[in-house]
Amino acid sequence: MIRLLFSARATWVLSCSLLCAFLDTQPAMGSPVSLARDVRIVVDVSGSMRGAADLRRAAVDGLVARLPDGSKAGIWTFGQQVNMAVPHRAVDETWRAQARGVAANLGVVGLRTNLRAALAAAAWDSDVGRGEVRHIILITDG
Repeated sequence: MIRLLFSARATWVLSCSLLCAFLDTQPAMGSPVSLARDVRIVVDVSGSMRGAADLRRAAVDGLVARLPDGSKAGIWTFGQQVNMAVPHRAVDETWRAQARGVAANLGVVGLRTNLRAALAAAAWDSDVGRGEVRHIILITDG
């Protein structure tokens, strides 16, 4: 399952709080409790995000802090180009440290927003990994 969340600047704080609460919740009723969690965080670093640096950093830091050990996660950034900023792998303290470093240095890189390529990169193996609950979290101004 792939879930997308879009956030506008005016709703960043609320959206970030909801995302963090979402990660802390139990699987939906009827879902096997043994499902592993797979979270892919996709962060817009295009020119339109210039004024949202602190909000992006807070959103990524909040998500990183709430990912359970042993889950899988990765962080992609995108403007005109898409980059895997933190490799998709099991979450542990080493992964968190790398993710916090990326969050602290999120800048504005591109003038264009290549959303299609960013989502394709984050969902590259969406047809495999049965037995996982997969989430793609998109941090953008739309």
